[in-house]
Amino acid sequence: MNKKKQSIWQKIALLAALWGGAIGAYGQVKNAYLEIKFEAPNLAYTPLIDWENYERTERKQNIEANGYWRVSVPLERSQVVYVNYSDTANVIHIHQFFLPKGDTLKCKEQKGKFVFEGQSKAVQINHFLIETGIFGDDTLRQKPLMRNANEAMYASLMQNMADETWHRYQTTQDTTDATQNVFVKAALEAQQYLRSQYFLATKEWTDEMFDGMNKGAVFFPNDDVGHDLQLRIIPHEEAILSRDYWSSLFRYLGGNLYLDERDDMSEQMKQFYDKIDSRLSNLSKTRENLASYIVSFVINGTSTDSQAFLARFERDFPHSPRLKGLRYNGWANQKIQLGAALPPVPLLTQDSTQTTLSALSAGASSTLVLLWNTWEDSCQIALKSVAKLAIKYPKSSVCFKTICVRNRFDSWQEVLKQQWPNAPKASHFYADYPEAPVLEGIFEKKRPLLLLFNDKGQFVERLSPFDVNGIEKWLKK
Repeated sequence: MNKKKQSIWQKIALLAALWGGAIGAYGQVKNAYLEIKFEAPNLAYTPLIDWENYERTERKQNIEANGYWRVSVPLERSQVVYVNYSDTANVIHIHQFFLPKGDTLKCKEQKGKFVFEGQSKAVQINHFLIETGIFGDDTLRQKPLMRNANEAMYASLMQNMADETWHRYQTTQDTTDATQNVFVKAALEAQQYLRSQYFLATKEWTDEMFDGMNKGAVFFPNDDVGHDLQLRIIPHEEAILSRDYWSSLFRYLGGNLYLDERDDMSEQMKQFYDKIDSRLSNLSKTRENLASYIVSFVINGTSTDSQAFLARFERDFPHSPRLKGLRYNGWANQKIQLGAALPPVPLLTQDSTQTTLSALSAGASSTLVLLWNTWEDSCQIALKSVAKLAIKYPKSSVCFKTICVRNRFDSWQEVLKQQWPNAPKASHFYADYPEAPVLEGIFEKKRPLLLLFNDKGQFVERLSPFDVNGIEKWLKK
């Protein structure tokens, strides 16, 4: 696989890791408890635990001097949790556990392996998940069961193995937890898909290559294959709690989009979005989850049609918790051009009332806006210069306004009082921390920055806040 193909797929995988996805509220919160006794703990590192596919994280419970780490996790449903911890060599490890809601899981860590204690439901299900390769190492994703089999026969064999494991789960485990049942079913479906895909991807490998992998050598499977493999879509929203199932579903529905080498993949992404709409019509949360990655991928790529994708997502999922992040990402990735309308980026007035960037030029023939912060001396000099101009030309048809970025809300007002005494409150605004990088993306990071907008809220030009003579000449015109 060439580097470009690989990088595109890795980008999708990274988006999956970074975004995760809340799937919805599932009832009353009840704690589950995890207790780990580390063999040689790194007491200087506070472990991080995350659940709900990265939507919720905590890092507040230190490892005790005796090596014990005890944490309670508030769960709305049984859940996969990921524990990030460090060894004494400062190497970060990530281990996954399944925590049934309201249950307790106790274990001992020994050289990166975990030995469970007791016979609780949590212990039983984690034993099962490790034994079957759902958690930990899956040997059939390290070396296929056979090498020269027919592709269809091997895929059928993997499916039969998954069905047999599912039957064993139903007959040996406590199946009263519906969320746990869905997770196991989805994880097994993903397992057969990924095992078959790995078989196809390593068809040309030699025994020496597999042996080399076990000794630390690096070989890349051929990901150009495996697009005709079948995946049974699990008809439950909670199925995507299995990250393997999520990635398998994404790949299965997306086909070979990541292999396309064109810079603008809008048409391929549109087809992918359409397929998600069609195949996941009865799974609104899952559909929303996958669609958000498509929109994010398009926004962060070189597509010229990203706003159309964003508008479609907004129509489809107007109440999505991902919508704000996608909007911000979309605005930040659209460098403003001359004559372009300003996006409605949220801003705060001095009395904490919310307004928007696009509303700043309302009612004025022209508006000069200074972007500044408090810690750069040049910004305070620029603020004083613009203040003098505003005082000198009070009857000008031009409105003078400022936006302070990346500051605490109270500190910028103190500086404003010093550099612009008696400044009209309607002229000064604040961009909170989430909005600051959006403004940097739309315009640029340089501060101070003086911008000119017309009466239609369109960007006209950048000016130097230190070129007072030049600005005065322009004002006199």
